[in-house]
Amino acid sequence: MKMKLIQAAINRNEQPDLQAIEKSIDKKFRDYYAEIEAQAAALDQAKEVLSHLVSEEDTLKPKRVVSGTLQKTSP
Repeated sequence: MKMKLIQAAINRNEQPDLQAIEKSIDKKFRDYYAEIEAQAAALDQAKEVLSHLVSEEDTLKPKRVVSGTLQKTSP
C-alpha cells in the first residue's frame, strides 16, 4: 500500500510526502480495525442468539409425538 501511494505521487510529478503517506496508512488501518471489531461484535451477538434457538432434532420430537398420537386415535 505504501509503495502504491509513493508511486502515485511520483506519477503526478510530486515529491512523495512520507509523513502524510504514513498518516494515511495509519488512518486506513485504524478504520479497518474498527470495522473488524464491529464485525466481531456482530458475530458474537449472532452466536448468542443462535445458542438460544432450539435444535432441529428437538423440534421434531413433539411433531413425532403428535403424529403418533393422531395415528393411534384415528379410526
